Amino acid sequence: MLAKYNKRESKIFGSRFYLIKFLKNIYKNKKQSYNELIKITLGGIVMRQYTIKKVTGEIDWATIPALDVDNYLWCEKLDIKMKSQICYDENGLYVHLHAWEKDIRAELTEPMSMVCEDSCMEFFFRPMEGDLRYFNLEINPNGQMYIGFGPNMPKLVRLALQEEDTLLQKKWNYTEDGWEVFYTFPVSVIQVFFPGYALK
Repeated sequence: MLAKYNKRESKIFGSRFYLIKFLKNIYKNKKQSYNELIKITLGGIVMRQYTIKKVTGEIDWATIPALDVDNYLWCEKLDIKMKSQICYDENGLYVHLHAWEKDIRAELTEPMSMVCEDSCMEFFFRPMEGDLRYFNLEINPNGQMYIGFGPNMPKLVRLALQEEDTLLQKKWNYTEDGWEVFYTFPVSVIQVFFPGYALK
């Protein structure tokens, strides 16, 4: 999995920047321990190690480890920070993303909007080792989401989920110094593309 943060700086053409770091792949088969350390590499360099915590009952986010998303790849360092938290149970992945940002762009409010044109936080999830297909979830400060699925960016297919807000249990709000989002990525959605997939 990867988390990515981007913001459009120009209202006309825009320039996207990405702070990439996070996780990769939490699929494990029966012979493997699910709650293990997962390494992420970018260009062959190990960038982070993170343990995805299994939860039961109501989530206490104060107990979920946070990972700073602070690697600038294609731009100069900006005065924006982001952190990511992820946990899971057998029903799905639970995601909390928080951005510290002064000049928030939040103009898009309609479903199927191009949320990458607003302030936007992204989360990437590749369910199965050896299968290049992944989910790309982007969300803006208004809770509008882009969900893509495919083996690479040019071949991503946009998914339209019925009753998306309810299914993903999306919550978003402004904070004193930025904005944050919470959502669930249900295992039932993953199983449409990976039958029998389980979070253990």
